[in-house]
Amino acid sequence: MLFFLNKTGKLNVDLIGMISGGEESSLLLVGDAVTLGTPTGQELLSDFEFEDVFVHRDAVEARNISLSERCVPVTYSDMVDILMNHDGQIVSL
Repeated sequence: MLFFLNKTGKLNVDLIGMISGGEESSLLLVGDAVTLGTPTGQELLSDFEFEDVFVHRDAVEARNISLSERCVPVTYSDMVDILMNHDGQIVSL
């Protein structure tokens, strides 16, 4: 399962927990959701074991934030590849 987030908030974090049901998941953060890629943001997601955490590089640079070491910065082209080549369910929140 791939979670595609464009907004932050506890509600989205709670929804990930309810929807994932413990299934292995990846996370793609864009827009304001890139703040979840910071070390503090990653603490909010500490209950989940994501295989990958992709973060839109341009959104990170626009907000001048530093990412957690486990986050992988990606371009628009990378995001298209991730979304189109994902073989499981995609959930947009």
